[in-house]
Parts: sequence; structure tokens; C-alpha cells
Amino acid sequence: MLLANTFKHHRVVSLLALALTVVPFTLPQAAVIAAMPGITQGATSVTDSQQRIRQAFSSADQPFYLPSLATLYASRHMQPIWQDRQAVQKFQQQLAEAALSGVQPQFTRWVERLTDPAISGFARDVTLSDAMLGYLQFVSSVPTQGETWLYSNVPYKLAQPSVSVVNQWQNAVNAGSDSAFITSLEPQHPQYRPMHAALKTLLSDKRPWPQLKGSETLRPGQVSDDVPALREILQRSGMLTAQTTAPAPDEDAVPVSTVPVSHSDQPVVVSPSLRRSPICLFHRRSRRVTCRA
Repeated sequence: MLLANTFKHHRVVSLLALALTVVPFTLPQAAVIAAMPGITQGATSVTDSQQRIRQAFSSADQPFYLPSLATLYASRHMQPIWQDRQAVQKFQQQLAEAALSGVQPQFTRWVERLTDPAISGFARDVTLSDAMLGYLQFVSSVPTQGETWLYSNVPYKLAQPSVSVVNQWQNAVNAGSDSAFITSLEPQHPQYRPMHAALKTLLSDKRPWPQLKGSETLRPGQVSDDVPALREILQRSGMLTAQTTAPAPDEDAVPVSTVPVSHSDQPVVVSPSLRRSPICLFHRRSRRVTCRA
């Protein structure tokens, strides 16, 4: 499962820098409203709700949006929100991808909690809602903030999502259409689906990846101990087919001729040195450079 593997792979690459696009929400940011549409405020006070939520977690793992969650669950008489299994799976998938992007470390912390078997029942429901509030802020703000958020080395600041988007979420939950609402939050970029499929393939590969030990730049035709590892990385990444046969390093290479370069069809020595260093041959026919120690 992708979510279960996310913690191990969240440093892979920023795969969500594809310009995530959703319908922008125009209302200003504000605190979650006291009572959601269609729900009457019951006997549970916000203070009692906050106390119960606090007790469901350790002191070091309190929800990020605790005050907002206390208001939200008090308005729902402390009833669980995440009762649609399909909605849960869809949301966890999107949350895992957001965590992989590295745009905000809190996404990774939410994923870690949701993959922790010790967090279950009411605590898990609250964790999903906590993550949803953060995710709603992210997807509703990306159309205007994405240029900064997706390409910055500094994580953006988490804030309350707008009243508008929280109301849309709660209306969907009340109508039993929360799964469709979460689907609507998916990136609309045409490269999202191919990225999604490639990500699943990448995370399902349990084999260790070869490591490149050299620090120099490799160019076509050069000889290096890193070439086998590089070839495997390119093949497993889909950038090089397994049937591709690379030319031999010494293909069409011949000794340096004494004929002037301008009149010779032979390879030219381009980097001999008086000290011991690689000698590189430029192959005119294949326009490759082969270096030998």
C-alpha cells in the first residue's frame, strides 16, 4: 500500500511540483465556524470536546488544529466523520503524495500517525480530520501560492483553511458524498495520472538501488566504474530500455595519427597530459569521447 510505504520514501523527489490545480476558493481565511451547515449545536461544549480530543493523544502528539477540531467535533456531538472507507482510502492516497512532495513536513507527520497501529478509533478519526484541514488549506491556496510553495526550500506556513472550503467538506460529509468531494481535490494537471502510476511502480520496487560512487560528470562514450550502476538506475526508472545496447568504449577508436588533424579521419587525442591522467579520444564517426587511464 502506498500510504504504508510513504514514510520510507518521502525523500525521493518532489513529485508534486507539477502545478497542482483545483478550483480556487475566494473567501478569506478564517477560523472554522462554530456550527457546520445542517447540524444543530448539541449539549457537547467546545471545552468538553477539546478535553476529550486531548485525552485521545499523548502530550507530545496533540493535533495541529486542536481548537478547530474541538469546535468541529462539538458541532457533530463527537460523532466520527470518516465513516466512508473509500473516502478514507482516497484521502490517504492524496495525503501520501503531498508528503512525498516535501512541501510541508507536517504532511509526513500525519502520514506517520495514520500508519501507526496504536492510533485507532476516535484518535484516528481526529487525525484524519486534522490532516484534512491542513490539506484543504494546501489545495485551496496552491492556485495562487504554488509558484512559491512548490519550488521553495523553505516549507510554507500552515494556517486555517477558509470557511468556504471547510463548509464544502462538511456539506459533502452530511450528504454522504465525501468520497466524491475528495476526488475533486485531486490535481487536474494532465501529468498527474501518469505520475500517480509511476509513483506506485516506484514504491512497489523493493530492490535496493545501486549507488554512484564517482563525483565527476559522465559524458557519452566515457569509461567509468559507475556505468553499470547508472545503466540499472536508468532502466529501472524507465529512461533506458533493457534491450538498448551501448556501443563498446573502444568502438571505431584507432591510434593517434601523425597526419594533421585537418586532413585525417582518425580519432584525435584531445586531453593528453605530461602527468598520469586519462587520455580521451574523440571519435569523428560516432562523435563520442572515450577516456582511458
